[in-house]
Amino acid sequence: MPILKQEPCQYPESLFAGDLPESDEVCWLVLHTLPRREKSLLRKLQALQIWHYGPVVPQRQRSPAGRIRTSYRPLFPGYVFVYCNRNDQLRCLETGDIANCLPVGDDQRLYLELRQIWKMLQTDSDVTPQPVPQTGQTARVVSGPLAGLTGTVTAVDGRHRLTLMVSFMQQGASVTVDLADLQIVERN
Repeated sequence: MPILKQEPCQYPESLFAGDLPESDEVCWLVLHTLPRREKSLLRKLQALQIWHYGPVVPQRQRSPAGRIRTSYRPLFPGYVFVYCNRNDQLRCLETGDIANCLPVGDDQRLYLELRQIWKMLQTDSDVTPQPVPQTGQTARVVSGPLAGLTGTVTAVDGRHRLTLMVSFMQQGASVTVDLADLQIVERN
């Protein structure tokens, strides 16, 4: 089977360009997909023009013939984030790719966390999934391509990693950072 090129993982492209319009009729939902159906759902949501985000990360592997191949896998396997109204929610359920639809309590917080993840993925850094919350110091990146991001810094094998979490799911993503680019944030 051929390796497919990277497909769009969000709609619209300007989803994280600014603040989302707030309305009582529109809210964030987390769609729990059937196994290995994230990309299928993303394609269908794109065609339906429903606002969504399903972050993917590149994965490089060597084929049996020795070639390096890059495929794109979901950062959060089994989950896609949707910003929609009640009518669009029903259209999502009609796709046949969803196992469960989870309402989000704090829409603004989820949006800000997803925007940080999106910004991290735009830098072409080596982003890895972080399936469990990390303990460490809270820090803000003050310089470099990740400037403006705030997360938890931990030391792993002599290197420092910045972890950004999606608190609703207690999952996140991490990337290697230079301590010189960080400022420790004091907690009150």
